[in-house]
This record gives sequence, structure tokens and C-alpha cells, in this order.
Amino acid sequence: MKDAYKHFKYHKGRNALIIAGTAIGLFSVILFSGLGTGVNKYVDNQVNSLVNPTAITVTRHVKTSGNQQQQQQQQQQSLLSAASGGSTSKPFTNKDVQKIKKVAGVKSVQKLYIEPNVSFKYQGKTATASSVYSWTKASTKGSIKKGHAPKMGEVVLEKGTVAKQLKSKDYQKLLGKTVTITFAAKKANGQATTVHFKAKVAGFTDNSKSPMNYVNAKTLTKALQQADVTPNASMLAVNATSMNNSKQVAKRISKLKVNGTKQYSAVAISGMISQVQTYVTLISRVLQGIAAISLLVSALMIIVTMYMSVAERTREIGILRALGESKRDVRNLFISESLIIGTFSAIVATIVALLGEWGANAALSRVANFSFVQISVSNIIVVFIIALVISLLAAYLPARHAARLNPIDALSAD
Repeated sequence: MKDAYKHFKYHKGRNALIIAGTAIGLFSVILFSGLGTGVNKYVDNQVNSLVNPTAITVTRHVKTSGNQQQQQQQQQQSLLSAASGGSTSKPFTNKDVQKIKKVAGVKSVQKLYIEPNVSFKYQGKTATASSVYSWTKASTKGSIKKGHAPKMGEVVLEKGTVAKQLKSKDYQKLLGKTVTITFAAKKANGQATTVHFKAKVAGFTDNSKSPMNYVNAKTLTKALQQADVTPNASMLAVNATSMNNSKQVAKRISKLKVNGTKQYSAVAISGMISQVQTYVTLISRVLQGIAAISLLVSALMIIVTMYMSVAERTREIGILRALGESKRDVRNLFISESLIIGTFSAIVATIVALLGEWGANAALSRVANFSFVQISVSNIIVVFIIALVISLLAAYLPARHAARLNPIDALSAD
């Protein structure tokens, strides 16, 4: 190692270029790995703040036809119809709730009430919204920009389409104020009626993240009952015991049958989260593949350099062999020199990557207050291992060639 370092310093200019070339590839691997980790965490953070990752949405099963893609589209249309309050399917009853509660992995089940075409009134001003949802355990406090989850007699308004329409100058002054909520409904006998009730504003949701209006479930059902309207839940909000088993729980719910007929269609929120994570991971792997190409080029550079070193030092190799150095000693000399190059390359790549992480996060802080590039210790360790492995592989053939040189021929070389 001592002799190898001496020779490394002797050709420091050439070796510096090799280190720079190898460091670029290693730097790319570290940075893209950190970027993949950071973006995945950002997606998790954003999704988990808006929706409960253990949540499962249950609607009435709709018979589908066609291929698998067409069936998925029909199921999504059924889910969207229920979410907009336009579902004409049979409402969920307490029997449905109890049946699903018995499914393994289910933590809680709540009826989800959705009322379409809702108007909100405050001091003579009116704002309309496509729907209002009852607050359930599947909802998350992260979806509320300001305030808290609606309690009895409270409502959470969407900031852009409702709150700012009611109080354009400073919508936040609506906090704690009472608004009147009105929507059309039908009584049990089919007669049309208007449901209206008052609720105190508990908070606001952001239209860019969760454009929904939420009202306390008991408040909503009480208002319906007072208007002689039977509360009908078009969906069920189910919480699984954990995010990891939510997909399996959704499948179990979808398989439930009554008299041999499927009754429910369940969709796990975690499925959407996993899909987004898959896309992010795929992009990260593609970027790492591009970085791997530069590493391959770096390995070829080291191989060429080692062969050049062998050619330049043929007489030196002969002198070493004549002085009693073994083939193994000669081989180790060149491998050590290559390992020095690999180690310095990894060190340079790590320093540049950490500086790049700081710079990238500082620049992206204007987009969101989050560390999009998160380089871990494991990323750095992996890069050091890659650097040493590449160095060993690149040096093996030149070092082997040097060790096999005949001492007499090497001494007589020009």
C-alpha cells in the first residue's frame, strides 16, 4: 500500500482525472438513491396527511362486464357516483356494518353519509358545493388546513369554493361563526323536501389538497331525521388494523356473499399509495441505471490506466522480482493502487453528493418545506462498496498480467 501510494502521487494529475470520472458515477448513484428515498417519503407524507392509509372504502357491488380493464372502469364509475351522492344502489344498514365488522383485520366500520348540491349561507351571502361528507375515522386531521375536526354541531368548510365565497376579504374570520346548511332530500314516502340546519365553522380544508366539506355525522343524521328524511349511507368507511393488511381486508370484504351473491366492492387506499410508490421507485431505478453506465465507463478508465501503468513499469516489475518479490506481491501492488483510486473516488463522490443534497433541498424548499433528497448512511456505505468492487475488478486483469511477466524479459524491456 505504501509503494502503491507513492506511485499514485507520482501520477497525481492522471489519477485525479480518473477519480473525477469515477466520482461522477458514484455521486449519481448516491444522489438518485437519496432522491428516490426523499420523494417516496414526501408522497407518503402527503397522502397520509390527506387520507388514512388504513382506510377502505366500501360501496355496493355492481355487476360488471367486459375485460378486466372495462370492469375496473365500471367499478371506479360506481365509486365516483357514490362519492358524489348520486348512487341509486341500496343504502347500507346496521346489518351490513355488523357483517363487515366480523371480517378479520377490520378495526372499525362507520357509515359515510354524502349529501349532494349543498348551499351554505352566512350574513346574506350564499356559496354552493357539489357535496358535503360526514366526518369518519377514515378522514384525517391533515386534510384540515386550519381548525379541527368537526364535533357535534360543527362543520369544516372548503377554503376556495365555500369559505372565500362567504367571506372574501378574510375567510378565516368565519372560524367559530355559525352558517346555515341547506340541501334537497326525499322523505320516506318519496316526497321532496328541504333539509336545513345550522352549524358552527370548526375549520377549513384546502382546495388544492382535499376539496371537501365535512360535517359531524350525528349532526347530519339528526338534521335529516328532523326533516323526516331517513339517513341513507351510500358508502362505508372501514379502517383496517394496519396499512400492510388493508389490501387483504379489502379482498375479504369484496368476497362476502349473501345467498351466493356478492354484496360489496371494497377499495383500499393503501393500494393507491403503493402504486404511486412503485412509479417513484421505477423512475429512481432508471436514473440509477443511467448512473451505472458512467460507472462502467469509469471501470474501463481504471483498466486502461492499470495496463498503461504495467507497460510503463515493466522494468520496475523486473527489478522487484529480481529482488525477491513474489508474483503475489506484484499483483497486490497494482490492486492496492487501484483500491486507492476507488477509495478517493468514493470520498469525493460522497462530499459532492452531500453538498448536492444541501443545494437541491435548499432550492426545492420554495416548492415545499420538505427534504426531497435524503442521503442515508446505507447509501454511502453501498457506494464505497461499489467503488472498491469496481476497483478490484478493473485491476484484476492488469495486475495478473504484471505478476506473470518474466523477470528477465521485464529487466531487458526498453
